[in-house]
Amino acid sequence: TQSIEVNGVWMPREDYLSSTFGKPTYGAGTRNIHFYQEKMTLVRAAALAAAELYNADVSGKKDMQNIAQSAVKGSADAAGFADSFTYSFSENENKYEKRMELTAIRGGISIPLYRVISKTLSDLSVKGKQITPYFDSSVCEYSLSVPNKTASLTVNAVPVKNARVISVSGADSLSVGENRIVVTVENTKKEKVEYIITVTREEPMDSVYSAIISAAKNYVGNQGNSVTAEGLLTAVKQAVPTVLLDAENDFYIRHAVNGVRDNTEDYPLNITGHDGAVAAVFENDGKRYGVTVPIAHRTENIHISKTAVVGKSEGFTYDGDGNVTGYNGNADKLVFPENYSGSMSELSDKTHVNNIKVLI
Repeated sequence: TQSIEVNGVWMPREDYLSSTFGKPTYGAGTRNIHFYQEKMTLVRAAALAAAELYNADVSGKKDMQNIAQSAVKGSADAAGFADSFTYSFSENENKYEKRMELTAIRGGISIPLYRVISKTLSDLSVKGKQITPYFDSSVCEYSLSVPNKTASLTVNAVPVKNARVISVSGADSLSVGENRIVVTVENTKKEKVEYIITVTREEPMDSVYSAIISAAKNYVGNQGNSVTAEGLLTAVKQAVPTVLLDAENDFYIRHAVNGVRDNTEDYPLNITGHDGAVAAVFENDGKRYGVTVPIAHRTENIHISKTAVVGKSEGFTYDGDGNVTGYNGNADKLVFPENYSGSMSELSDKTHVNNIKVLI
C-alpha cells in the first residue's frame, strides 16, 4: 500500500529506494522522499504541521494557519483533511521570547502547534561541556559540574538578530564548590536579561585515590599485556598498604593487539591492531575507587623476503577438490586470494586482511 512520489509520479517504494541508494553513483544533493499512504490521520497531520512550523518565519495566526494547512500532504485525502480543521490562536511575550500557539481542532480533539521566537540568544553553550537542561531561550538558569582540574571555562553565547551580548562574567577563575557564570544580554527590545550557569567544581582528589591511580598507572605502563590482578594489587599496596581488590569481580583487562605491517608491494599485509585497557575498583577504609589505565598497542614492521600465492606459486599441495592441504616451500608469507574457492581447511591459522587471507 505504500509508494513514493518522485517528480509527481508514484513509484513502488522498494524499487525506488533500491535504485536511489543501492548505487552510490548519483551526484551530491538532498533527495526529498515522501511516503505515500492512503489515508491521513490526526496525529500524522499534527506532526507534519509541527515540523514545518518549528523554524518557520511567521508573524501571527494567518501565517501559522497557512503553513500548518500546506504541510498536510502525502495522501489521497490530504487536501480535504487539512481543510477540515478549525483553529484558535493565542500569543504571549516576555523578555526572553515571543510564543505563538495555534490550536488545531478536529472531531472534538485539540492539538496545540507552537512557534517560539527568541528575543535574546539562539544558543548558549560551554565549550567541551553540556549544560543542564539543554538551552531554551525562556529558561534562564542552568547547571554544570566539572572536575577539579578545570579552572576556567569558555562560554559561547550567540545573540539573535537585533540583540547583543553585553558581558560574560565568572567563567575565568572557578573556585572549588559552587560558581555562578552570568551572561548579560540586551534583547531585541533593548531590555537587559541574564542567564545564569551554576558551575560546581569538584573537590581535589583525596590523597589515597591519587596514590592508587599513580601506582596503577606505573604498574600497567611497565607490564602492558602482562598485567594480572594479583600483580596490580601488589603494586598498589606498596603505595596504600590497606587497599583491597576483588580480583574476580572488580578487575578486567582487555589486551592490546599489536599491528603488523610488511614491506611488500604485492598483497601488502596491514593489520591495524587495537589498544587495550585495565579497569579495576579498589576498596580502602570503606571507600571504593575506580581506575582505568589504557595499554597502547604497537605496530611491528616485518621484512618479507619471499611470498607464496595460492594458485600462482609452487610448494602448495591440494586434494582432489582443489583445497589446500599443505605447503612445503620456504616463503615467509602465504597469500590466499579472496576469490580462491578451496576451503583451506588444513591451514587453520589465517587472518583476513585487506581482502586477502594471510598466513605467516
